[in-house]
Amino acid sequence: AQDLAEILRRYLERIAADGWAPPADLLRRAAGAPPSSAVLLVPAGNRVTPLERSFLEARFPERTVLADDEPAGVEPPANRWAAAGDPSPHRGAFLFAPADAPAGGPKVEVFRAVEEDVEAREVFRRILAEGLALDEVEVALADYDAYAPRLADVAAALDDVPVTFSRGLPGVRTAPVRVALGLADWMRSDFADRELRRLVVAGDLDLPEGLGARRAAAILREAGIGWGRDRYAPCLAAHAASLEARARETEDPERAERLRRRAEDARRLAAWCAEILSHVPAGTAPWARYAAGVARLLAKRVRLRGDDDAAAREALVRALRVPAGFSEKADPGRAAHRLGRIARGVRVGASPPKPGALHVCGLEEAGLSARRVLFVPGLTDDRIPGTAAEDPILRDSAGERAALGLGPSDTAAADRTWALARAFARARDRVVVSYPCLDPAENRPRFPSPAFLAAARVGHADPNLGYPDLDRVLGPTVGRVPRGPALTRREWWYRALEHRGLFADGREAALRAYPHLARGDEAARALASDLPGPHHGRLQPSPAFDPRVEPRPVLSASRLHTYARCPRRYFLEYVLRVEVPDEVTRDPEAWLDPAARGSLLHELYARFFEDPGDPPDPDAERERALEILRDLVAAYRAEIPPPSEPVFEAEVRALEDDVRAFLAFVGRHGTAPAFREAGFGMGDGEDALSPDPVELPAGAGTIRLRGQIDRIDPGPREGTFRVWDYKTGSPSDFQAPAEIARGTQLQHGLYAAAAEVLLTARLGRPARVEVSGYLFPTRRGGGQVVAHPREGWRKALEALPALLDAMAQGLFVATGRSCGWCAFERVCGADPARAWKRLREAEDPAVKRYREVEDHA
Repeated sequence: AQDLAEILRRYLERIAADGWAPPADLLRRAAGAPPSSAVLLVPAGNRVTPLERSFLEARFPERTVLADDEPAGVEPPANRWAAAGDPSPHRGAFLFAPADAPAGGPKVEVFRAVEEDVEAREVFRRILAEGLALDEVEVALADYDAYAPRLADVAAALDDVPVTFSRGLPGVRTAPVRVALGLADWMRSDFADRELRRLVVAGDLDLPEGLGARRAAAILREAGIGWGRDRYAPCLAAHAASLEARARETEDPERAERLRRRAEDARRLAAWCAEILSHVPAGTAPWARYAAGVARLLAKRVRLRGDDDAAAREALVRALRVPAGFSEKADPGRAAHRLGRIARGVRVGASPPKPGALHVCGLEEAGLSARRVLFVPGLTDDRIPGTAAEDPILRDSAGERAALGLGPSDTAAADRTWALARAFARARDRVVVSYPCLDPAENRPRFPSPAFLAAARVGHADPNLGYPDLDRVLGPTVGRVPRGPALTRREWWYRALEHRGLFADGREAALRAYPHLARGDEAARALASDLPGPHHGRLQPSPAFDPRVEPRPVLSASRLHTYARCPRRYFLEYVLRVEVPDEVTRDPEAWLDPAARGSLLHELYARFFEDPGDPPDPDAERERALEILRDLVAAYRAEIPPPSEPVFEAEVRALEDDVRAFLAFVGRHGTAPAFREAGFGMGDGEDALSPDPVELPAGAGTIRLRGQIDRIDPGPREGTFRVWDYKTGSPSDFQAPAEIARGTQLQHGLYAAAAEVLLTARLGRPARVEVSGYLFPTRRGGGQVVAHPREGWRKALEALPALLDAMAQGLFVATGRSCGWCAFERVCGADPARAWKRLREAEDPAVKRYREVEDHA
């Protein structure tokens, strides 16, 4: 309130200094002028504020209010000129005084529809079924924005029946307005690629020739842009380079050509994005620059599909060029807000009544076209009278509005009721009133307005009719299945399938016509069954599922952990090779997710030990460790943009704390690793122990394993070693007694066994891993060490055959253990663990074998 008072004070000082006066002051001064001898003619019903009324009454003592078709039983609102005299002498004028209604006048009919879309179609159905000439009919809307687009859609479905709209249609139905709103969303999101993809897929923008909308959106997603206008060029360039590198590496000529074409598309899309961004100023700039840029974009890149699109673009450009606020500076967020407000205000196709066309208008204009038949849909209680709220700043109750010469702020409900009453008073031959009884979006009932009940009373000449009587007088609700002729293809199908009030089961016919749909239906029904089968993931045993049988896929510890957590996820991810889209998502409160943070710290630990002292001196190495961190932070920032500078700075401080915790850990343990980042099965690398996978025994055969051991330390005796993996999370899940945690912690055993094989080959003599486990050198980990002696880590190898046997027996059913955070949850169906429970109860042999892993936990 204080800010508003200060704004008002400065405004008054400014206009006084410039020799101007507020409109209210002008009216007060003008009221003191000598009265005029002219006669003032005032149309009845015109809006007027108390200050305007005082001026006109003082200036023009002789006034005549031009009477309209005045209604009875309702007083005009306080902000309207009222005409003296009797109401119109026909029953339409007595909507709110049905007991006094005369016999003559327009016929009043009422009906009820299930929802607004059905109501709009019923209006056209009655017009067409009764053979009414379109230019004899007017449709007056209690809620113009809700019904006008629906009526336009029905008219378009009827081969463009000619309709005029007094207030036009919302501009959001046109390509230029959709582009402007999408552009505003993009700017507001800090240029997130997600918003640009939506804009591209909508199909309203011209893309580079030959590049389809879906392919362009896919390239934008694959490039990992995330957000930030400066990331589009480098990310798309890097993506193009990556695609070209893959094209050079592949031995398939066709695949290579596809990758090269996709790389070229990425480069062309980068140029297109640069052009789009050139129309939007970077950072804070005068609004005039934003307006000019958007106008250029609309002129150059928007696809126009008809007259309405052209009119919308013209209206948008005209509104953008309004000089108000041109010099005012705005950042992209404020500019986006203003652009969105301007775009939402655009309307197209406004027209007066025309010969040969149905006319649609608001209640205020109803009856002015003098047409014989008037339809008034949408009379629900939330619209007529609806609600009216008092202005929270200038309150009626405190007299603040009256002191400023303003009328009451809560006249909206009275205005709507008055407009409806006048529409009835102007009616000629017939009025048809309706309301929808259901809000399908909210799945809640809607109720008739008191005005609808009043219309029913007039129409049935029964002033005592009450709400309980409406069911009797209305008859059946107009539903989605039309009682009259079908107007749309959907209605035609409804009619074709309906029989004696029920829908015929057209399912079998549809499934016969669409085999793919039939297979999907079969899968859905099987998934809903209590009998576990292939669709739940209980498949027939097959050697193809057994990693010990040729061609023996290369396994990793994480892949085996996935099967231990949830066989169904393993099947989707590794057997069917379903990929979850890899998108950069924005968390306003975090920069790096746990996985990215862990990767950064792992890289830091590896680089720290590239050239350490022996033993390492953490005090001497502190600045070097922090320098490594700064390099990594810069690299990760280029790949993953932070949501804001405060969040970024806070996370960098937390990482610095983790570096200090790591140095303290190094100081306590002292030993430099004998091997670090020791990879195997991952190709040649500087620190690789072997480019090939390691062969490990696993029950009835052997598996091929790949991985990367973070560090291998020398043991207390020659030829002995300790194998460690860094963990940057909490140590609680890794501590005893969960030595392998139902098979979800096999890594320490697998890596220890692999290390023995690899080190024996490297050193030319037997190598023995005495201890394998996990290091927690972060602040959260507290420098803890979880160590498994030899007899402990070998339990992982003992558990491995049970998992692989269950896999070979075709067990790929969801266990329910990871539901709630699994990326594949949406494709599992309802209650994914139900089949697991049934198999356990039936003592399925594969489940029994799988559960043997718990004996080793």
